[in-house]
Amino acid sequence: MKTPVWHEVVRHFPSLTEALRRAYGDRLVAAVVFGSGARGDLSVSSDLDLLVVLNPCEADHRARLSFFWERVGEVLEGRFPIPLSPLILSVEEAQTFHPLWLDIVEAHRVLYDAGGVIARMEQQAQAYLRQGKVEAHSLGGRRYWRIRP
Repeated sequence: MKTPVWHEVVRHFPSLTEALRRAYGDRLVAAVVFGSGARGDLSVSSDLDLLVVLNPCEADHRARLSFFWERVGEVLEGRFPIPLSPLILSVEEAQTFHPLWLDIVEAHRVLYDAGGVIARMEQQAQAYLRQGKVEAHSLGGRRYWRIRP
């Protein structure tokens, strides 16, 4: 069931996408919301998980976040009822398998994918699941992924 907070947040996805496109221009390859923001079970204590893929991308992670907050965060300030949690990766970083892919495949909402990065990420994660290279497990009510060699 989609929460009232989710309905408030999702109506701002177009402005988020536009802010990303203006800030990054041709460098923006992909943007995807994942986790509770994609599932629809956001609460007032949630954050909005956002993966942004750039080409080229600054090497320094602090510089990536600084640019995001200066160029995207300030534009959107006050529009979202919950904080944004951006993860900014280069195309190369996004194409290297990471367990985060599995969380994204499980629940995501693509905002922008000009380079097909998110689609390839999803295909690879689904292949790993089918091949038994990764398995979902629970411990103490929390879900985690077990990756096999």
